[in-house]
Amino acid sequence: MTSDAGQSGRSSITVRATDAAGLWTTATYVFDVNYTNQAPSIDFDVQYIGGGTFEVIGMVFDDDAVLEGLFVEFCGAFDIRASVSANGSFSFCIIVAEEDWGEVTATTTDFQGLTSLAVVRTVDVT
Repeated sequence: MTSDAGQSGRSSITVRATDAAGLWTTATYVFDVNYTNQAPSIDFDVQYIGGGTFEVIGMVFDDDAVLEGLFVEFCGAFDIRASVSANGSFSFCIIVAEEDWGEVTATTTDFQGLTSLAVVRTVDVT
């Protein structure tokens, strides 16, 4: 049995067996279902400030874990790690050479070892 995301508690299954003569019996089994950890998720925006400088502002969401101390890993147009604050936010400014503009991908891994889906944004002046 697997609990729904973010849920735990007790669950039961009742089994009924019938023989060839039509006689039947039932048994109920009760299980403790443990909380299911879910991977974190990320959302962020990249804004061009000018002079090759970009501002990155985002949030990490994870109902299952403490967020402070996590890192968001970026690769592509720039390679950098951003630390996540207690409320899940992160932000930084970075100078990116025009020849490196393009896509940047971000992921994070929670303290239980689950990695978010990759989020891709475009780094350019638009």
